[in-house]
Amino acid sequence: MNSIDKSARNGSKDGFVKIWPNNTYEHELVKFKITFKLINEGWHVFSEARINSNIRVDLVAISKSGVGVIIEVETPKSPKEWEKKLKSKMKYPKEFEIIIVNSKNFDIDKFKV
Repeated sequence: MNSIDKSARNGSKDGFVKIWPNNTYEHELVKFKITFKLINEGWHVFSEARINSNIRVDLVAISKSGVGVIIEVETPKSPKEWEKKLKSKMKYPKEFEIIIVNSKNFDIDKFKV
């Protein structure tokens, strides 16, 4: 988990959700809901964290046991665009599980890590 830049200058403080005004309201709301749920389950959550100093991800969650998960919130406009997003998972460090959620049909009650 040393590949996470947790510095405050990047806005990646544990438990804080950084809002990007260029994202949609739905996108930011999903980030908040996931963060809130995971914190209540005992996870450490970092939003807009940098991985390996060059990849910015929506959320990084780390469990008490040290399991790392990268969560990306996406709003693809077509099935082809969604497929492209799924293929892009290969750019992430191998030690993380990757979860990509769709902000259009997201249900926090069904979300599990």
